[in-house]
Amino acid sequence: MSGPTGRKKAKAHKSTGTAPAVKGVKKRQQEGSTSSTLSTDTTLAEDVEDVEGQAYEWQMEAGLDRNFRQVGKLLASLVPHLYQHPDGGLVLIEDSRPRRITSARELAPLLIDHIRIAVIKNGNYHGERIAEATLNNMLLSRSFLGNFLKVEQVVTTAIALADFTPSLPGFNPLGGIYYLGPRISPAEGFDTIKTFLDVMEWQSNADRTNAVAALLTVPFRNHFPGGKPFVLVTASKSHAGKGTVMEFVRCGTMKAEFSYQDKDWPMQKDLHEQLLQRPEIGVISLDNVRTDSSGRARVIRTGFLESFITNSEIVLSSATSRSKPIRTANRFVVLLNTNEGSLSIDLLNRSLPIRLNPTGDLTERIAKVKERLGGDVKHEWLPARHAQIETELWGMFERWLKAGRPLDKSVRHPMGPWAATIGGILMVNGFKDFLANYSATRTTADPIREALGILAFYAGNKPMRAGDLAKLAVEQGLAKTLMPGADSGNTAACERKIGITLRPFVHETFTVRTASEKITYCLRKEQARWDEAFPHYRYTFDQINREAVAEEPHGLVLEEHQAVATPRAAVILNAICSDLVQFQPETA
Repeated sequence: MSGPTGRKKAKAHKSTGTAPAVKGVKKRQQEGSTSSTLSTDTTLAEDVEDVEGQAYEWQMEAGLDRNFRQVGKLLASLVPHLYQHPDGGLVLIEDSRPRRITSARELAPLLIDHIRIAVIKNGNYHGERIAEATLNNMLLSRSFLGNFLKVEQVVTTAIALADFTPSLPGFNPLGGIYYLGPRISPAEGFDTIKTFLDVMEWQSNADRTNAVAALLTVPFRNHFPGGKPFVLVTASKSHAGKGTVMEFVRCGTMKAEFSYQDKDWPMQKDLHEQLLQRPEIGVISLDNVRTDSSGRARVIRTGFLESFITNSEIVLSSATSRSKPIRTANRFVVLLNTNEGSLSIDLLNRSLPIRLNPTGDLTERIAKVKERLGGDVKHEWLPARHAQIETELWGMFERWLKAGRPLDKSVRHPMGPWAATIGGILMVNGFKDFLANYSATRTTADPIREALGILAFYAGNKPMRAGDLAKLAVEQGLAKTLMPGADSGNTAACERKIGITLRPFVHETFTVRTASEKITYCLRKEQARWDEAFPHYRYTFDQINREAVAEEPHGLVLEEHQAVATPRAAVILNAICSDLVQFQPETA
């Protein structure tokens, strides 16, 4: 940092404790003679030295706060794309990429490149290096950091600011957003979005609309910290396009990607490290999640993700890393895809469900899509059209703003403000059936709800004691799901277990399918005598709706009830038929 020139300057001037004026000095290179005298050699060494940057005397007597403030002021004037990070330290934007500066090891090269520091003590030069402990303290000091604008978030794709306008390129004072991309010009239509929707095989129109809702949620993610669902993409078979839907949803937003594991700490460690390295991450992606991923659990469940989705503030740390913890607002969208679909009820309650149901030969279908689009939809077509999809997306926002920002209060979801806002945008732009598949997905993807639907179907509207329902569950092969850990031969244990299972589902609805009908039941629990001496509780699965369906059923299909003739009933039926013969009219 400091050479002969810096040392001469340090000795020539007494300490003032202030930053010197901007130098920008560059000595001209001179051609020296071939003389070998000491004086000539010294002159040549000084003449050829390339002296650049700003000079600063670090006066030890001036105190750390003054030196921190002066170095910060000088550095801020020399490096225009240097910002304060909310967790301490700095963020440097270089080549359209952010880089965190959190330690003396990372700060020292930046100072070397831009400031020529001379450490002065009692008027004497003491070198050019500042102690690492001092630099680390400087990165956390308000005296130093106060010289830089604070960047709360770095994004690669435009996001909705607090006033619902798209972020502009560079630093946005409203919210402290630094946007790395180009200016957004909202499009009038959304033909590209429709083209993508048309080539994918959705299970229902609700799944198609939910995909657009997920796309809208990503740039709107700052408005619902801890109040937006995770995007759940499932399919009826492999290679249906789950990963393709996830790429469509994130639309170029930087993602963190890691594998689901049955233990929370490895996932937290991976995410912590990725967020430290890439501050511009806005999407968390878990691809092809399976129940046997690093474990043999029957249901996909994770306390880490459940709290991550619902907490308004995220705190991440790693016990095996020396890196500092991360504390930030929850401005991430979680994407998860799976074929198995067995998720815990807590995760299902927090989901935005999207399901694919491809039919026919998959190879032939993929070939037709490639021919129609002129390339692979995930690896070629989507990346080439991210910018166009983004402009169409903002066109949808603009139409919603011009319509007065209406809310769709008819949709039902635990995350109400998010559902009403996104539903309003979809409604203005003509998309229907938003979240119409939410209840059905919870039943299909939750093994307990599915088992209770089967139990309701075979219970048949009849009030039953818990013990009788336990026997029926054993007969239908539902014991392990509805009475986990109970011995099916222990009547009392089964009765107790099924009572515990049924308790939280009272007044909940369950839907089952037969080949021709869709039947909905509601679980009731009532206390009465039931034609017995003493009052007691019984459960009833009331049939509240039954409708004919024409489309091909998906998932579990139950056999319709058929009358079974007992031996006694058969005798009576034969006798009746014999008696009826004598009343047959005579034929001409």
